[in-house]
This record gives sequence, structure tokens and C-alpha cells, in this order.
Amino acid sequence: MPRVWLFNVEEVAPEEDLHFDRVFTPKVAAVFPRFLFCLEPGDLTVAPVPVPEDFARYAAAVNGLPEDLRWLRTLPRRTRPYSIVTSILADRRGIFAELRGLGKAGGWQLEPYYQSHRILELSRKTGIPFDPCSAQAVLSGVILELNDKAYFKALMSLVGVPTVRGYLAYDRESLRAAMDRAGKDRRSRIMVKKTRYGGGIGNLSGTPASIRRRLRGWYGGGDVIVEPFLRFASVAGSLATISSGGVRYHGVDEQVFAAGRWAGFRYPHRDDAASRRIRELTLRVARQVRAKNARGDINLDWGILRGGSGRSIPLALECNFRHNGFGYLMRFARRFFGPRAGRMHIRYTEAFPLRPALDTLQALREAAGKLRIGGEPVLIDHPGLKRGAVIMMPPARGACAMAVFGDTPRYADRAAASLWDALG
Repeated sequence: MPRVWLFNVEEVAPEEDLHFDRVFTPKVAAVFPRFLFCLEPGDLTVAPVPVPEDFARYAAAVNGLPEDLRWLRTLPRRTRPYSIVTSILADRRGIFAELRGLGKAGGWQLEPYYQSHRILELSRKTGIPFDPCSAQAVLSGVILELNDKAYFKALMSLVGVPTVRGYLAYDRESLRAAMDRAGKDRRSRIMVKKTRYGGGIGNLSGTPASIRRRLRGWYGGGDVIVEPFLRFASVAGSLATISSGGVRYHGVDEQVFAAGRWAGFRYPHRDDAASRRIRELTLRVARQVRAKNARGDINLDWGILRGGSGRSIPLALECNFRHNGFGYLMRFARRFFGPRAGRMHIRYTEAFPLRPALDTLQALREAAGKLRIGGEPVLIDHPGLKRGAVIMMPPARGACAMAVFGDTPRYADRAAASLWDALG
């Protein structure tokens, strides 16, 4: 059944947050093009901002989508505060009218980034169905709870999964008290996390004194988790899909961060012992979540500590019960590479640096198109290739997003290195 993909990433964060319109929504709008690689022939999506036509055609060529771009719609106006659903509803004679037509015709399904009450409203008003089990989980509050860091800690305690000890704050007074408890002395570093946010944008780290100086421009209310800052050997992300038929485990990646924010990953994780333990714990959590009637992708973040004997100790950090960076690349890999996808080695960089001359997609494709490994082109620009690199976001501000898919770790590392040498 064809799907209408709606990337309502903005609903991950509360609209009343100080940085919602100024920081968060520009970020989520900027990364939209990477989600084009979720689409399959017959699907439709609505873009919050215009996608460069040459990049849309590149994504169409890779995905096997129609070249005339009839699968892509763009919002004529965005509401403030921004919401893709309210923006669609406001465009009554345009996109909303078209979606109502699809609902009347039947045979379509809504596929949101984040399951929410607004998606249920859009489903009701357009007549395009949304998974009934997911709708029940939204109405019961389960989806909202799973994406809340405070609730997630409580759930992990219930199912016996270790987490970082933290303190919940709900106003400035309790936040200052929690910071004092988490920081053992003035030089101790702590982590302060808004319980509802995404991409690390709602996090701060530093000493209690340094964070106090930044609170006025960062905190305007709401729940916050305060934790001691731990130096993890690595941070991992596990992925599973919960459906009516059961739980399907996909794997665990090794995350890459820049300035405290998620910047990409390599897959699979290089720590085999930690990966086995994370798989066991992820399935335990996923089965508990499935019992709550939630359906969809569950992405769990893990901090891996090294014990005194060198043993890996994974601690659960948070849950992303929604489509996510790891998930959309795995979805693309399964569709593009078929049964080989589970054995692929992936290197993904969200802000891949480019030299100044490569400021257009044409220039980038020409430069990347010259690269060969063993006589094979590195750049993927059409279906049917067995390995290579995909440009996941067009050049902007001196960078693009790049994903390398290799059938061996040696190829993935070699291809990534050749791209860095030739393009950076």
C-alpha cells in the first residue's frame, strides 16, 4: 500500500520551548532531504521547505522514483510555531484538498515520523488511515511517554535495565538543587537534558556553575533530567521494529557526536560483547513496549562503560520511539541492497565537510563520480549497485550528508577515506 510520508520531526520538542522556533525547527527543516531515501515507488511526501530540484532528481534516480517528481509536494506556507500538520490543514485548497482526495480514493496510509495526536487529526480530516494499534497507543499516552527521558528511566527500572542515575527537576529551584546533587564538587561535570527533545539539541554539559550562567537563555520551564557526566568508551544505538507479529531486531551502531550532538554513525558496532548484551536488553525492552500496544521503530541509545576488568557495561540513555537517523538508513539499505543489507557495513556522516569548489550538487557528483575502487564507481546514482556511497543531503554551508555502504568493513573504510581525501 502506498504511503504518505510526513516528517513531523518538530513534534518531538514542545512548542513552548525557548529554542523551538529559533533553533529546533530550522534544524529539522534543514535535514529533511535525507528522508527522501525512505520513499518507495508509489509513495508521496510533503516537504516543509523547498528541496533543490537537482537533489530531488538524484534521490529519485537512486530510489527508482518517477523522474517528474510527482511524489514530492512542498508546503506553500509554514505556520508559526511550525507544525507540518497545521500547515497542511491551513492549505485547504492545495495539499489538504489533495490528501482528502487520496482519502476518498482509498488505498493509502499515513506514515509519520512521529506518532501523535496531530497525525490522528490529519487522518480523521483527510480520511487517510493510520495504523489502528498505533492510534490507540497515541491516545493512551504511551507514545509520548516512551519519548520522554524521565518516563524511560522509570520503565527501565521496571524491566531491570541499568541506566545512568539521574535527578528529575520541574522548575528552576528544583533544577538548581538537582545540579548540586549530581555535581559532587565545583569541578564535577554534569549533563542537563530536557526530557522531551531530539538530536542532542536539548542537552547541556559542564560544571554546575557554568550551566547556571547559561540557564536563563536555555530553560523556560518543563521537566529536566540532571545526571553526572560519564566518560563512555562509546555510545551505541540499537534498533528494532515492533509489529503485530512480534519484534524484529535490526542491529546496533556506534554513534558519532560533534559538539555534543549526534553527527552520524558506523554500523555495526565494533564491540561484539557490548553488542550482544545490548541486543538482549533491547529485546527485553521492546517486548515490554509491545505489551503496551505500541507499534513502530524503537531506537534505544546506550552509553558503554568499561569495567575494571575491561568488561563492557551498557547503560540505557534514552528511547526514540519514532523514525530516526539509524532507522532510515537501515530502511534504505534493506530496500536497495535486499537480503545483503543485514551484512552491510555503513559509515554515515551528517555534516561531511566539502572544499569550497564543491558548493553545488553537480560539482559534488562530478568529483565523487570520478572515484573508483577496484574499477568500480564509488558513487551510487542508480539502483542495482552492490555497494558504494550515497549523497544523503545536498551541499549547504560547506557540507553535505554522506553514507557509505560496504559489503566488508575494509571496503567501507576505504571508500569513506577516499571520499574524505577527494572531497574535503
